Amino acid sequence: MPKVAIEIDSDTLIDIIKQLSDTEKKKIRDTIRPKEHWLKRLYDIYLPARKEAQKYTDEEIEKDIRNAIREVRKAHG
Repeated sequence: MPKVAIEIDSDTLIDIIKQLSDTEKKKIRDTIRPKEHWLKRLYDIYLPARKEAQKYTDEEIEKDIRNAIREVRKAHG
């Protein structure tokens, strides 16, 4: 069977969705929605850094940031 592209505007899509059962809506949502949200994945990636940072006070972190900025400005004018 050949694939056919159709154009559906947002109003038509809303009308179609209103006619679906809750089960059908959930199936569509589960298919469209990524299995793992990108924000949670990013949060998990930085977990080791967050744990490491807990060892330091805010003042220590701010001091290191200021020193790093100073070094970059010195090196790059």
